Amino acid sequence: MFMQQSQLIDLSTTEGCVLINPEDILFIESIQRKRVIHTYQEKYVSYKSLEHMEVMLNQGYFARTHRSFIVNLKKIEKIVPYCRTSNKIVFYNYDEYAYLSKKYGHNLL
Repeated sequence: MFMQQSQLIDLSTTEGCVLINPEDILFIESIQRKRVIHTYQEKYVSYKSLEHMEVMLNQGYFARTHRSFIVNLKKIEKIVPYCRTSNKIVFYNYDEYAYLSKKYGHNLL
């Protein structure tokens, strides 16, 4: 099965431009001045802002869950309590996790 070009996004990374299917993205995390895009295959690093990523990923199944995270809602296995102000988002078959803060909890509804 071939993917239509319009389904791919052009992701500017530290290694150059990469075409990626948004459905392959588990989550994007902001670490210092970098954005780390997590997929099952690899991690990509970009200097684009999370706000830019939100616009680029306007697919309906991505949500901002924390000031430092954008999550693919289709990849969430479960959400578990972490501390008083946030929860951990656990993904199917992936060891790393994202956070859900109380401030952004309404984005999952």
